Amino acid sequence: MSNILIAILLALASQFFYLFFLWKYLREDFDISMIFSFGFLTYIGLIVGLIIGGLLTMFWYWVALGVFFIVYFLLFRKSEFKIYELIESSAPGLIFFHTMLYLYGVTVQSLALIPFIGTMLILVLFFVLKRNYKKFTWYESGKLGFASMASLGILFLVRAVISLLPITIFSFNRVVEFIPAAILSFICFFSLYNLSER
Repeated sequence: MSNILIAILLALASQFFYLFFLWKYLREDFDISMIFSFGFLTYIGLIVGLIIGGLLTMFWYWVALGVFFIVYFLLFRKSEFKIYELIESSAPGLIFFHTMLYLYGVTVQSLALIPFIGTMLILVLFFVLKRNYKKFTWYESGKLGFASMASLGILFLVRAVISLLPITIFSFNRVVEFIPAAILSFICFFSLYNLSER
């Protein structure tokens, strides 16, 4: 099976997972067509970013993520979604996208198995936190968003830490990796801190 076919199959699996959890978590409060339109367009933005980034620069991962965040923010501004509810619904799909990305990376470089396993564990962590966060006595506010902010914060923190290691791993670019990954991780944990306050 060619790498292109593998990439297409993994992208389709990732899109299905992303759309499914958007629908699962938002269906009771929002119109189904609005949910799928948002999910489809933001995911298309991610794929377009991957293609553009892959053709034009070695920083393709951050180009893809940047395009995704821009489309995500612009569509959110025009929607009726609540920000933390939307992020909580998007997080498992975004983490799963990373899992599929590294699964493809394994076909290119065996070291990609490390972040592949790592993102699988973070995905499991998301669902554990999603189910149990209201039981944490120290999280007094009980506000929605804990699972997504914690999981995404860890995801980008791990990328920042790995970028400091003297190894080269698929999708990691040591020239620029640490700063954007550390910034996104900080934003997630700072948001989590704000959420924890009553």
